Amino acid sequence: MHIESIMRKKYNTSNNIDISLIKSFLKIEHDDEDNIIKTLVEAAIDICEKYTECAILDAIFEVRYTKISRERVMLPVKNAKEVVKVSYKSIGSSENEILKPRYYKMLNNILYISQSNNAHQLSVEYKAGLANEFKDLPSMVQLIIIEHVSHLYENRGMDKDFDIKKYDMLRNVKI
Repeated sequence: MHIESIMRKKYNTSNNIDISLIKSFLKIEHDDEDNIIKTLVEAAIDICEKYTECAILDAIFEVRYTKISRERVMLPVKNAKEVVKVSYKSIGSSENEILKPRYYKMLNNILYISQSNNAHQLSVEYKAGLANEFKDLPSMVQLIIIEHVSHLYENRGMDKDFDIKKYDMLRNVKI
């Protein structure tokens, strides 16, 4: 099995982040830098997700696979919550067919498929994330992201790296 592409379809951190907690941590009392703080939060979350391969805030992902050889498919972005849609192209077909939910189930980021009809391409849309909003994330996750944002804010224009290994604990966080 080969992953052809991974795409985040629906994701908007701006609506899911209340920056008042972050501003309080940074001791900022004015609103002049709200946009830059939101941008830094989005950057920190993006860096975290790429490093850990875990979705932090809820999003819909679409993964396309080729060379389907088994009934078990690993979903690459961790913290999968639910399957939205599974479709496939059979050998010799040019159109996608929707697979009915009774033919698949998801467990621990693995999609089990009971009917693939000689599929040579498989597309899976699924929702993944630790929480829908920043305030609903586990407190340790919030703290690490806030520390990252603080580092980015305080070191603007400097070449100082954040200790990315702080995100290692997120690789095992369960929802």
